[in-house]
Amino acid sequence: MKIGLRTIKTGIAVGIALLVVELFQLESVIFISIAALIGMQPTLTDSLQKSANRIYGTLAGAAFGLIMALVLPSHFLLAALGVVALIMVMNRLNIQEGIIISCVVFISIFMTSDAESSIYGYTLSRLIDTVLGIGIALMVNYFILPPKYDRKAMLEMRKDMTRIMICQNRMLGILIKQEEIAQEDIEEEMQNIFKELEESKKLAEMQEKEERHNVYGTILFEEIDLILHITTDMYQHLQNLSGLVSKGLSAKTIKPIKDDLLTLYKRLIKAEELLPAAETKEQYVFGDLAEDVEKIKRRIKSEEVYKQLEAEEIVKLMVMVYNIGEILSKMDVISSQKHAG
Repeated sequence: MKIGLRTIKTGIAVGIALLVVELFQLESVIFISIAALIGMQPTLTDSLQKSANRIYGTLAGAAFGLIMALVLPSHFLLAALGVVALIMVMNRLNIQEGIIISCVVFISIFMTSDAESSIYGYTLSRLIDTVLGIGIALMVNYFILPPKYDRKAMLEMRKDMTRIMICQNRMLGILIKQEEIAQEDIEEEMQNIFKELEESKKLAEMQEKEERHNVYGTILFEEIDLILHITTDMYQHLQNLSGLVSKGLSAKTIKPIKDDLLTLYKRLIKAEELLPAAETKEQYVFGDLAEDVEKIKRRIKSEEVYKQLEAEEIVKLMVMVYNIGEILSKMDVISSQKHAG
């Protein structure tokens, strides 16, 4: 089983927190360890945001615990009522992520402290423990291999583009009667591609968050965002093709340009072999394929084809080749940008 970097960094943060406890003879091992665990998040932005919420929760819990401990005796019913009131306050302040830590701190202060002189010291200790633990986690997350999602995002989008291209080829094969695939299978593949696109968006957003804190990968978010928009556009064109597949094309509609479409289909199938290998020549293949589509468009508009088909049939053919052409053009743009970089 693969051990992730975040897992290792969490262990380092907890180890440093425990070392601090030992060196400075602090009272609470548990609270500083919990804070270190909480502070380690997938991105620095998340770490800062969630850490801030936990600190607010600690302050609220400490204040509740201190006030109640000064005026009321330690009792399980009073502690339960205090938890209810504290949760209501945290929800009111819209700090839901700090609810658990606030309740833990509140209970530890209210139910543990006896003498008035020890309440203040105990409350201060809980605050120090939390701030130290979170601070250690933030330092580890920032200075020890800070999280970068640029390559993950690009790799995920590369997979998205490959699946879009292959799915497009299957759809063309269905439309020109070269493949027999159930509509349900096409729809399932479309859903899978959509899910992968959503994952790409999440990775892109995470990289954007990191760059706000000067954590840059080898690929800037601007480039990732551009590729993401292009890939999303490709998916939109694939959806248009899917709608045409559900309606189908008659043999009569295809007949005037069947040879051109068959040639294009065979070249597209051959181009699939280049997708996983990411060879340099793919840059030229997609450009050539896009030019072939433009030639088919011109042929559809020609008087020869126009006389053989009705307007509705012409529209269906144009919808098909237009969307295929757009997908190929965008593949050409992306591959050109990649090789230029």
